[in-house]
Amino acid sequence: MRFGTVAAAFASLLPVALALNTGKENLDYNPAITAPTAGANWIAGQTYEVSWNVNLPSGVNSSEVAQTASLLLGYKENGSENLDYTLAQDVPLYTTGSYNVTLPSTLPYKATYIIALVGSSGDISPEFTIIPSSTGGVLDDILREKYVQKARRSLKLRL
Repeated sequence: MRFGTVAAAFASLLPVALALNTGKENLDYNPAITAPTAGANWIAGQTYEVSWNVNLPSGVNSSEVAQTASLLLGYKENGSENLDYTLAQDVPLYTTGSYNVTLPSTLPYKATYIIALVGSSGDISPEFTIIPSSTGGVLDDILREKYVQKARRSLKLRL
């Protein structure tokens, strides 16, 4: 009779478990990021437009996918994406397909930065370069050009 008691207890909980799992889940969809492009050069502290494809696959309605996402900045290093910076949250995914973000001004030079679009959907941009910001002037222009040249050489080596 113990089996019957345990089975009856389990059966009484089953409708509760089913009721808790009736929420509609969003389909995973990864809209392709179209900007920044591979090899782009951005400057820390500046504002840029991140854009992505808003066209859903055939037969998928916008109500079936997440409506908002977060934009995260990271960099590829040692096999990881290092998504350390939140640039924006609750970004509408399917109304405009783009969003302006301001980069932190203290970012170091790297030629392996990426933007991630994260929600129930997700995608990452191609790698691009961020050049450190500084105080301005001719010296800064020279330093930026050195960073750009270094990034171009790095990109050529990877190709």
